[in-house]
Amino acid sequence: MKKIISTLLLAVLFSATTFAGNRNKENNSKSENKVEQVGSNVNLSGTIIDQKNNETLAGATIFIDGKKHYSDLDGNFNLMALNTGKHKISVEMISYNNSQMEIDVQKDTNLKIQLIQE
Repeated sequence: MKKIISTLLLAVLFSATTFAGNRNKENNSKSENKVEQVGSNVNLSGTIIDQKNNETLAGATIFIDGKKHYSDLDGNFNLMALNTGKHKISVEMISYNNSQMEIDVQKDTNLKIQLIQE
């Protein structure tokens, strides 16, 4: 029952996020172009998984450099056009302990982030 409720909450969250993201897409395209022109040329991707059962976690919140992103339905995320250098990452998910780390990204990087259920 807990998984069903969590899945329903995630579906509502994704649909609201997608709707809001599409409305702001045009406004953000100019600022995204600026970021690319500054020389941001690395991508950070990864998967959020449950440490105990190795299942992927959809809808995990990923904070990087003060910006919020979400893992997709397969637990994956892809952040493009990041500046090279150090970045603080925090991952949160309902009923899981938060995970925080600092990484130094010099080239395209793929992470596997494990969360522990409370």
